[in-house]
Amino acid sequence: MQSKTDLEKELTALTKCLQQYKLSFEGISCITGPTYNLYKIIPKPGDKVSKFKNLQEDFSVSLGTAVRVITLSDSIGIEIPHNKEARDIIKYIDLNILESDNSNLPVILGSTIYGETVCEDLTNMSHLLLAGATKQGKTNSIRSIIAGLIQRIPAQEVKFALFDTKGYELQECSSLFSRDYLVMEPKYSSKEGEENHCISTTVEEASSKLSAICMELESRYETLSKHKLRNIETYQREYKAYKITGGSPYMPYIVVIIDEVANLVLNHKLGKEILSKIVRIAAKGRCVGIHMIISTQRPSFDVISGIIKANFPSRLAFRTSSRVDSITILDCPGAEKLTGNGDALYSAGYDLCRVQTPLLGNKDFKQIIESKPKGTGVPYYLPFVDNELLVPDVESSKNKIDADPMIEDAAKVVILLQKASTSLLQQRLGLGFARASRIMDQLEELGIVGRKDGRKPREILVSNISELKKIKL
Repeated sequence: MQSKTDLEKELTALTKCLQQYKLSFEGISCITGPTYNLYKIIPKPGDKVSKFKNLQEDFSVSLGTAVRVITLSDSIGIEIPHNKEARDIIKYIDLNILESDNSNLPVILGSTIYGETVCEDLTNMSHLLLAGATKQGKTNSIRSIIAGLIQRIPAQEVKFALFDTKGYELQECSSLFSRDYLVMEPKYSSKEGEENHCISTTVEEASSKLSAICMELESRYETLSKHKLRNIETYQREYKAYKITGGSPYMPYIVVIIDEVANLVLNHKLGKEILSKIVRIAAKGRCVGIHMIISTQRPSFDVISGIIKANFPSRLAFRTSSRVDSITILDCPGAEKLTGNGDALYSAGYDLCRVQTPLLGNKDFKQIIESKPKGTGVPYYLPFVDNELLVPDVESSKNKIDADPMIEDAAKVVILLQKASTSLLQQRLGLGFARASRIMDQLEELGIVGRKDGRKPREILVSNISELKKIKL
């Protein structure tokens, strides 16, 4: 915590800064927080808020730290972060808050500077997007959400579909398998095989499980239609009242959690297919109790596309490396001014709320999981999916795209020069823009070049002509 002397020095410096830029005010008060102080300034009548906001960068230079200027209901707020030595890290928030919460899927996001706990219902949020630079608190926030849900809700009511594309962030969650919290595909011959694959770590596993979740989604819609019910909440009430007949099973909530979604949607073979499945689940899942929480440390437009943002109105932005990344996540700047260590901006489609997400260490997380009694060891099985239909080989790709007669020449040009662009094919092969662009898309489908990544050049996935000969063009 900041000392009283440091707080007085900071207030004096801010007052001098305001006077330096000839900004008059009627009063100023301070609210201290764990990582930053909020100074509430009441401007004199007639002074415009824009005068303060336009000087945000100047305030930052004068005070020697990243400053945010925000509009409050009754004043103008200036957020000044603490020095690293004075910052406090909030430990895990008291879970007794969840016991008194009537939400179906309560999610604790963090604490505000006023000491209020931000707890939202995932069924109302629909889905949640977490994004920001690496090592800013995204995975820790996901662990806190999982811990809160399993503390509040029994395994019969909620299931998790976990995707850990890095292979090490969510491995502690494998203990949830023996406590009946995880969903599985019915394709493993032994319990050991199921437990080893209860968390999807490869692109192929992820694609298969997402396909199974899509089938589960459609099956649930058919069940609701059969019983002429509107949503899963009504179905669960009817089921518990023994009003559901015909052998229809109970439908628990399913929370799909993907840590680092960029590793999936940017895959050159299955990326587009996986993206379409994520969008499909996000668009239709809320009604049947399937909700998604996805995170990424790469907040670029090819990962957080317009269609993703349209289906993920609730977003938690951690510190970003640039103003552009903040705009990509929140549609406004601000995340680049955060202090890190779990400091985040939460947006539910309207006003921003700055929260400090709680810290939950590996040891504490394991203790919360192990405190839950072991179950039957029988997971919630998703519909069976034939994996052979999900992994496209080169021939199936060729048949699907109707290859251009010039594609072999184009592939050789790209490999020999180790460059790939539409303008290059136009110059070397004398093609028009439309045809060259179509050939470039076909080279991407065949796995010869990578996906387009903004202004960056495409990656060449085939290093020499001998490797090209193995691909049937």
